[in-house]
Amino acid sequence: MTRRYDAVVFDLDGTLLDTLDDLKAALDHVRSTVGLGPLDVGEVRKLLGNGYRKFVASALPGGSHTPGFEGLLEGFKVFYGEHCDVRTRPYPHVDELLGALDDAGVACAVVSNKGHEAVRDLVRRHFDGLLDPDLSFGEKAGIPRKPAPDMVHIALDLLGVDADRALYVGDSEVDHATARAAGVDCALVSWGFRSRDVLEALHPTFLVDDVSSLERVILGIRP
Repeated sequence: MTRRYDAVVFDLDGTLLDTLDDLKAALDHVRSTVGLGPLDVGEVRKLLGNGYRKFVASALPGGSHTPGFEGLLEGFKVFYGEHCDVRTRPYPHVDELLGALDDAGVACAVVSNKGHEAVRDLVRRHFDGLLDPDLSFGEKAGIPRKPAPDMVHIALDLLGVDADRALYVGDSEVDHATARAAGVDCALVSWGFRSRDVLEALHPTFLVDDVSSLERVILGIRP
């Protein structure tokens, strides 16, 4: 069997892990401190993908100009750090996919706009033995968040794989833009935080609806 890609760089939220409920809980906590009620889960879904700062700002009427915004942002980070794994779960069959990629010798990394320590913590908890926390990257000082390609380039350098032999897998407009900026093919998954119609309009290299289809794309297996 000929492998199509030598490495896969995965987004985390909405791609490998369903983190929506825990992120919503942290956002609702912040809103409650300024007298605002909880958001509908559909509204929260649309806000995800651009890092903590934009996520919190977009959920406040005054955005980042809300009085005490930096404190609210810090409150979000603290609350989410303490409650990031209450209802978070891997999407169905993701574990099997990662195991199959490992068996096939496909190298894997994770890049996310979630806080760096939260990314590594969740990878350790949910993908122990399947993904390397040291090849899992999140937002931190000195590394631009996606859609800047820096995290992808760092991951591929560490993996020793050229961009033309790598696939980026995500679930959003930010992920599509990241893949383009990094010069790698892009597979978008429809089980995450965006509708299939939104993803289809982006014209990614691949649009997949289930994990088995993604595995076939990565390994170069004909349907």
